[in-house]
Amino acid sequence: MAVPGMRGGQHVISGLEHDEYGRPTSSALLHEHMSDRRAAKMEALAEEEGFLQVFGDEDAELALISWGSSKGSALEALNKLREEGQKVKLVILRMLFPVQAAQLDRVLANTRRVVVFELSHTGQLYRLLRAFYDNLPVHTVSYARVGGNPLTAEEARGVISRHLRELSETLEA
Repeated sequence: MAVPGMRGGQHVISGLEHDEYGRPTSSALLHEHMSDRRAAKMEALAEEEGFLQVFGDEDAELALISWGSSKGSALEALNKLREEGQKVKLVILRMLFPVQAAQLDRVLANTRRVVVFELSHTGQLYRLLRAFYDNLPVHTVSYARVGGNPLTAEEARGVISRHLRELSETLEA
């Protein structure tokens, strides 16, 4: 079987299912079998440790979830606020799918509010979590914006501070 880049070879990609040896087939039974195999791999991957990084206070009522390019500014803001005595945690996702539900359950157990902090026009991470993670706290909100400039630590700090104030006001009422 030729592979991409093989001299003299011709690699054909089709929409057909392939067996374990790369042979294309239109067998419905094989398609179901291979789909089950892929699903099992994804389920196992969802249980693997090491794709979540958690910073801050384990018992914080406010958690920020972030990923990719916004994680650095979120972490910087978290560290500054914790130096000032604020209790907050940051969850950085290193893999978006499959969502690691069991690990998120543990990390968000004491959390009353979650802010999904991302540089995105449509709040893609927020929507992904809403679609594939059933246990997000009721008060989960999206902070997403688009633009050519990255999210800043000051921006993250402002978002976190606002939500900490709102949580505090809710407890006092």
